[in-house]
Amino acid sequence: MSFKLIFIFFIVSSCSIQAPTDVQESFEKQFKNAEDISYRRENDTVWQVSFYQEKFHYKTVAYTGKGNWLFTRTKISDGDVPNEVLLKLKKQFPKSFLIQSFQKITGTGNHYEFEIEDNGLRTLLECTVKNELVILENETYRLRNDFIIEND
Repeated sequence: MSFKLIFIFFIVSSCSIQAPTDVQESFEKQFKNAEDISYRRENDTVWQVSFYQEKFHYKTVAYTGKGNWLFTRTKISDGDVPNEVLLKLKKQFPKSFLIQSFQKITGTGNHYEFEIEDNGLRTLLECTVKNELVILENETYRLRNDFIIEND
């Protein structure tokens, strides 16, 4: 019986994602009171960390594999988005439904990201610092199934 438990623990722990030490150290230095921390490898060079510092206010921060900060992304209400950005979104995607909005702080300034549903498809858009809307991701498995479980 105990052998089975040890074996199961080994399998579970070996399958969990282990971010590079530089990423973990940079994150811990930047966000000292973070809770519910989850690391995810976005691609070969970028790691994303999801967490909250204030309950139910999740953030995502991205680092290079060497621990260099790339951006911090926070979910915001539509009222926190500048009106001219929302008007541009409605003009370019007039039949779309806004699902959620994010503020993305980078080294070049503030960007806004939007998840919309347009003609039955989910799309992730970014409004750059030059006020241009760019499609980041068309409907994918991640967009269709992305949700956050918030614990008490």
